[in-house]
Amino acid sequence: MLKGYLFIFVFVVSSGVSQAQTFNDCASELRSKWKKIQIDAATQKRDRKKMDSLYRALESTFNSCIIGKELPAFNLMSLDGKSFTNESLSGKVVYLNIWTINCGACWSEIAVLNKIDTVYNGNKDFVFISLLLDEEQDLSEFLQRRKIGRPMEFEVVANEAPFGNKDLKKSIPFPTHLFIDKKGKISKKLVGSFPDSQVQENYLRAAIDELLVK
Repeated sequence: MLKGYLFIFVFVVSSGVSQAQTFNDCASELRSKWKKIQIDAATQKRDRKKMDSLYRALESTFNSCIIGKELPAFNLMSLDGKSFTNESLSGKVVYLNIWTINCGACWSEIAVLNKIDTVYNGNKDFVFISLLLDEEQDLSEFLQRRKIGRPMEFEVVANEAPFGNKDLKKSIPFPTHLFIDKKGKISKKLVGSFPDSQVQENYLRAAIDELLVK
């Protein structure tokens, strides 16, 4: 047991993400080490429990790495035809929700996200964008199979791995929440679901309000 924890500690220390200067540097570090773990898993060099620990350690180092970094250049177009770029979002607080249609936890939080959109709708200093990592057609077909109308009241950008990075799509869990301050830097990153909708709403509003008053 001690040997296993020591191995994970050495892995985290040796990950080297603290030297990364940009978001892309952090992503490059993540991709490289994630692929190495995948190769090791394929060759059965490590057991499943240790692999899961390594994934969590890698995600933690990536989270620490991107805090304070600016997002790479992007030009996003929502399903409603609205355009979002680094320049158009300059000076605004931005909340990014990254998800996929195959993520049950992502669907369960839509009601809360709709409420967040309603509460902050009209605030000129705030923008909420949902990055869907699937094609628009996949989303439409999924909604038709479920026999429900489009449930998202917020802006959805389809077929976008985080800022055009296809490899990163494979290595981050969902949903992922990013909070960007008025200077365009990542202030917080949260991964996963919440115990209930009220807890999630309280957390999201607190994180957004904190950045709005700065």
